[in-house]
Amino acid sequence: MVRNKLSWLGAFLLLAVLLSVSAFSHPSGKGTGGTATGTEGMQPTRSVEESSCPGTGGTEAGTIWTKRTSGTKNTLLGVTYGNGIFVAVGLNGTILTSRDGVKWTKRVSGTKSDLGGVTYGNGIFVAVGWDGTILTSPLSSAPPDFTLSLNPTSLTVNQGESGTTTLTLTPQNGFTGAVSLSAVNPPDGITVRFNPSSLNVPGQTRSTVTVEVGTSVRP
Repeated sequence: MVRNKLSWLGAFLLLAVLLSVSAFSHPSGKGTGGTATGTEGMQPTRSVEESSCPGTGGTEAGTIWTKRTSGTKNTLLGVTYGNGIFVAVGLNGTILTSRDGVKWTKRVSGTKSDLGGVTYGNGIFVAVGWDGTILTSPLSSAPPDFTLSLNPTSLTVNQGESGTTTLTLTPQNGFTGAVSLSAVNPPDGITVRFNPSSLNVPGQTRSTVTVEVGTSVRP
């Protein structure tokens, strides 16, 4: 499957460059997996903690922990991970989900029974609890897709020079295939290049974006 999803990206990136060119010309002036039914607002109360393992210094996983906000006062008794989603369960039918372990969303479980454990297998999350409670949640039937992001999200480029940023493609709902990268209708004097210009997902998910600003570009 070949897809092109960079029209908005090219416009966004080029706008950022044009604004930067203007700043240099006038120094005095100035880019879903599993589902559950319903959501509720988050409240900064009981916290969830996760460990991180920095890429330098050889820090052992589980050594450094960061306190996170869960949005519930209920005691949490179990957590699992499957298909890119963390699921935590606890007292009073509490179910929380997170894609990154940092931001958690409270879900409606449909039960007040305490949930003591949760697991994932064969495309289904299964939670169990008191009084013989068993809950299941299949993965979303949403079609495969992807999102795009830039790091850094904007560039400051002088006339006659170039700047680079990294584009990252994040597949969703099992997306695989080839994605062609291009900037649509860039203004005269501005060139946007992608290396590579096509990503074969899931093997390739990053591309270096180079923006060249010609000497004749006017603010």
